Amino acid sequence: MVSLAGHYGEVIKLEWSVTWLRTFDDNTIMVPNAEVLKNAVSNANSGALDEMVVISFNLPLHADHKQAIALAKEARQCSPYTFLNKPIRIILGTDLSYGQHMQTITIKAYVMDIRLERKFISDINVRVLDAFKDAHFYDDKQIISPQVTL
Repeated sequence: MVSLAGHYGEVIKLEWSVTWLRTFDDNTIMVPNAEVLKNAVSNANSGALDEMVVISFNLPLHADHKQAIALAKEARQCSPYTFLNKPIRIILGTDLSYGQHMQTITIKAYVMDIRLERKFISDINVRVLDAFKDAHFYDDKQIISPQVTL
């Protein structure tokens, strides 16, 4: 999985003059290698089938951070898309979002197959948001915005 010329996808073919990508929208993108040589190339998995995915959640400062970390750990372990042979990390931080200081819970975990990346992200988001709602970490007026980094 690479980012080339503003496109993110799986490298499906390399030729002398172009690199072919398949995006998650199932589009085939031809990127001229002259473009590739002009810019940095971000490679999410270095050719391996698994890939690290980073998902962050913002919570109000009053939320129980220990419980939030435990719920996030449970969510990522229960996902059928999690590659459990590699390390999984939960990181607690703070951020200024929506004009207020928030806690940030970041899940760093590996998806078992790069083609399942979006399903993995969606599954983790549903599991974590449901758990946080059930724990009453925020009321209906507050927003939790998942942020994904690949």
